[in-house]
Amino acid sequence: HALLCDVQSYHLHAAGVATSEAPCGPYTFLHAVRPGGLGSLDATLFQDDDGSAFHVQDVEHEYVAVLELNAEYTNATGRVATTLRARREGLALFKWEGMYLLATSRVTGWNPNPSEVYARRELYGDESGWVSLGNPFNHPTKATSHHSQPAHVLVYETVTGRSAAIWIADRWCVEEKSIGCNDEWCECLLRATYIWLPLQLELGRSSHNPTCTVHWQDQWQPEMPKWRHGRRARGQEAHFS
Repeated sequence: HALLCDVQSYHLHAAGVATSEAPCGPYTFLHAVRPGGLGSLDATLFQDDDGSAFHVQDVEHEYVAVLELNAEYTNATGRVATTLRARREGLALFKWEGMYLLATSRVTGWNPNPSEVYARRELYGDESGWVSLGNPFNHPTKATSHHSQPAHVLVYETVTGRSAAIWIADRWCVEEKSIGCNDEWCECLLRATYIWLPLQLELGRSSHNPTCTVHWQDQWQPEMPKWRHGRRARGQEAHFS
């Protein structure tokens, strides 16, 4: 598990590393590092199909770096897979039909803004490999991404054998959305929540205009995942509203 590791003065710009035998813990804190010797603000982890893993980080609000992790996933190897020369945060890297996609937010503190998704065919390579797919939101609130910031994109195989994707985003300072919140540490963050929405992707190699769209739903039920290990627990169903 990687986490933003900093103090209230917000000057460390480091990533913390903790390990556990199970996703729900307990975790043992290992160390705080600046992966690749670079300052790390908003960050995420990505594991590719071959088991290789990467730390994706906002470097000092100047650009995004995708750094290769060591075999233990505890630090960067020093090799930079690629960079995105744009001031972006709220990062979520995922893969769909062989294409790598990076969901991002602009740098506007706790206040929401239009999201932007970038795509590339190969993860390794220079920044020219990125193509912007624009703002994925098609709702009247697209200027604020439904008042949210990207956190993760969950890609999974459904019981019918198709691939599905869920866009997961943070909702910061919801009570302040009409006036904005400019505090570095705001009490409204304690009441932050999430939105989970279906993500539609049309990225086939034959597509001349690849698209990535988040559809607003007041209430929805995602298709059940294909359970690979044993039976699912009774009542283990997903329903969002």
